[in-house]
Amino acid sequence: MRQLLLTITFIVSTAISQEYVDAFLKIGATPRTISLGQAVVALPQNPGGYLVNPAASGFSMGRSISGMYINQFGMADFYSVTTNYQWRSKWQVGLNVVNLSIDNIAEKPDLRQVIDLETRRDSIRTLVAQGFTMFRDTETGIFVNLARNFSVNLDLGWQITPFSVLIPVGINIKILHKELYNLIGNGIGFDLGSMLSFRLSEAIGYDWLGELTLGFAVTDVIGSMVYWNSGKYENISAGLVTGIAYRQQFRKMPLDLILLFQDHSIETEHQIGIEAVLKNMIVLRLGNKYGEYTGGLGLKLKIADIPLSIDYGFSDHDLGNAHRIGGSFTF
Repeated sequence: MRQLLLTITFIVSTAISQEYVDAFLKIGATPRTISLGQAVVALPQNPGGYLVNPAASGFSMGRSISGMYINQFGMADFYSVTTNYQWRSKWQVGLNVVNLSIDNIAEKPDLRQVIDLETRRDSIRTLVAQGFTMFRDTETGIFVNLARNFSVNLDLGWQITPFSVLIPVGINIKILHKELYNLIGNGIGFDLGSMLSFRLSEAIGYDWLGELTLGFAVTDVIGSMVYWNSGKYENISAGLVTGIAYRQQFRKMPLDLILLFQDHSIETEHQIGIEAVLKNMIVLRLGNKYGEYTGGLGLKLKIADIPLSIDYGFSDHDLGNAHRIGGSFTF
C-alpha cells in the first residue's frame, strides 16, 4: 500500500480555516481584495471581487483586464486573470480564471507494516538512493460572470425626500477542474449576489455624509458536486455572505476612505477592511480575515489616457508573509 504525501493539504489550509474542495478559490483574485481581508461583498466597482460577490462588477463601465501572481511560501504557484467588458450597454460580462499548482510532491511507500527496524532502515536507504517519484497537484476554476446595475427611486414617506438606490445583481457560472496524482475531478456550480447602494446625504439630508452599500451573496446556490474518476464525489455546500461598506469623501482634503465589514454563515469570525486613497493616486489598504492580518499598497496612473493600477498585497501566517503583486487597466 502506498501513501501519498499531499503537500496540497497544507497549502490549501492557508486559504481558509476549514478544508473544502474549493478552498483554493478562497485565496482571492486580486491583491486589492486580498489586502482588504476579502471583506468585499459590499464593495462596488470591483470586478476582481466576483469570487466573493458576482454583482461586484455591476457598476463597472467599459472593459478591464487584471491579473495576479503569488508564490505561496515557495511551495505553490497561484495566478488569476480577470477580464470584464460591457455588453449591450447594460450588462457586464466577465471571463475569469484562477489556478493553483504544486509541483514535486513526493510519492513515498508506507513502511508502517515493516516492523523490523533493520529492514525498515535498509528500505529507507534504498528509497533515498534511487529517488522518489514526483507528481503534481493542479486546481483550476473558470468563471463566467454576468452582472447588471439597476436604479430605482425609493420613497419611504415620513417626510423623507425620495432618493436613488443602485442595485447591481450578478451570477457566476463556475467550472472546477482538479488533477491530483492519477485522479481527475470536475464540477460545476452557481453563485448569486446583489448590493444596495445609496448616498446617505440624499436619504438623511446631511450633505457631508457619504455612500452606504449593503451586499450579500449566496455561493454554490443549489450545492455543487465535484465528481472524481475514481467514482467518488465531494459536495460543496451553499454559503451566505453578507456585509456593509461605507465610503466617505472629504471636501477639504484629497482623501477617499472606504470601511468594510463582512460576515460568513460558515465562519465564526468576521472580516474587516479599510482602504484610503490619497489624491486619487496612492492607495493604502489594511484588513483582517479570520484573525489573519492583511495589507497592501496601490498606485493609480494614466498612460496614454488608459487608467492603470499597480497593486501589492501581503498577509501574515505562521509560515511567513505571503506576497502578491498584480495590475489592471481599463480601456
